[in-house]
Amino acid sequence: MVLPSLQRGSPRYGQVGDHSPCEAAVAIELATPEADNVFWDEMQHLCYLAPPVMLTYVLGFLPGVVSLIIVGHSDAADVQLVLGAASLADMYFNVTGYSIGLGLASAMDTLCSQAYGAGNLLRIGVVLQSGLLVLSVLFFPILLLHLFATDLLLALHQPEGVAVLAGAYARWLVLGLPFAFIYELLKKTLQAQNVALPMVYSTLVGNAVNAVVGYVLVHHSAYGFLGAAIGRSAANIAQPLCLGVYYWWHPNARAFWPGWNWRCAAAGVGEFLVYGAPGMLMMMFEWCSFEFIAILSGLLPNPIVSIGANAITINVYAVLDWLYYGIAVSATVRVGNAIGSNDPMRAKIALKAVLVAAACFATLLMGLLYFARHTYPRVFTRDSAIASLASEVGLVVVAFQLPQAINQTTQGILRGCGLQGKGAAINFVAYLIVGLPLGYALAFPWQLDLPGLWIGMVFAFLTAATIGLGLLKCASIDRISDKAVAVAKTARS
Repeated sequence: MVLPSLQRGSPRYGQVGDHSPCEAAVAIELATPEADNVFWDEMQHLCYLAPPVMLTYVLGFLPGVVSLIIVGHSDAADVQLVLGAASLADMYFNVTGYSIGLGLASAMDTLCSQAYGAGNLLRIGVVLQSGLLVLSVLFFPILLLHLFATDLLLALHQPEGVAVLAGAYARWLVLGLPFAFIYELLKKTLQAQNVALPMVYSTLVGNAVNAVVGYVLVHHSAYGFLGAAIGRSAANIAQPLCLGVYYWWHPNARAFWPGWNWRCAAAGVGEFLVYGAPGMLMMMFEWCSFEFIAILSGLLPNPIVSIGANAITINVYAVLDWLYYGIAVSATVRVGNAIGSNDPMRAKIALKAVLVAAACFATLLMGLLYFARHTYPRVFTRDSAIASLASEVGLVVVAFQLPQAINQTTQGILRGCGLQGKGAAINFVAYLIVGLPLGYALAFPWQLDLPGLWIGMVFAFLTAATIGLGLLKCASIDRISDKAVAVAKTARS
């Protein structure tokens, strides 16, 4: 999907002027209506861009859920054991693999969106090459972590039977990780150009591959529950191949590619890490905090019920969070495009527009969740005790929708401004200094149990949203825009 106004001002492909061996500038004329119309113009862009981006991220989350459902309905002799192993391996894979690549790839959000706004289209290709180089090198230590997953899980005092099976599951999962990294990088090159629909089709194909391959291997092969992990890897392989087909049939879509250049790719590694490393920390601080909640839920007085209710709550939270993350990515693109085009006024209005949109969407979800809090737990389980506790925690989930939405959106704006370092600091304070200790105190000393753990997260979201909004209010968008333009000019020379 390409926005109408961006089609009118799209790059004049093939009309590339003087450029260095690494990059070239391509003129892009972003729409610049009168100031009083900019807000609604940005709202229109968000209405076109955000829905497919949100759908892409939610669809990208589903294969993990579907895999666990397939394992949970398998004919294994001990379904609880293999389901626990698959869940543990999935958590291990997300924390030690996927979140690292996804976080580092956030450098593309800043660099590519600003490059597109500045008209330096071929810089996107150079950033992509640097990203491929960084994530290719990073994959090898991640691979080692998964090859020795069983030993590491045993060192973390996980039950031996679960750790052995989880290690085997993780080794199959990691085979698809390089392709997931490639897909993430390719996806961001298109998102920076306000193109979103191809990724929806790619993730739909990935979901179909995951479900079919996983089901067939789990139920009709000797792989057993490991077939679900193979299905996940097959889905991760299918998605970048689908985008490859899109690039093949749409030559204009690959006009950003300057040809492979090892020197340029290596030269951009430092800049990529400057933005990618704090982006990785932003994501890992958040993800790790919820993994800690999962661990703490097993220490509560009724651990089986608490773990089950917490699993339901985390899955609901994750779907909602990916929706907000889609809005955040849209914010990154719009703010980054405006900053790169040296239009700080549009950047300021764009960030206000996306915050209003996120708040309205969160308010709508609050109402839906309030009335559905007794219904959605029944989708996950027939156990009345687990469903009842999940419904109780559901009130807490309703309470944190608005701060969660504002937090994710401000994080996206910070990425568009190239302020990932500040975002990482915010998440560290909010989740690890405020949220987790407070949640622990409420759950154990104050005996609020599982709701107490999640009330701590409410305060984490409130803290992050408040600091993020304050930071944006104090930030000099004009200075950030001047810096981005200076970088773009340097890149052309």
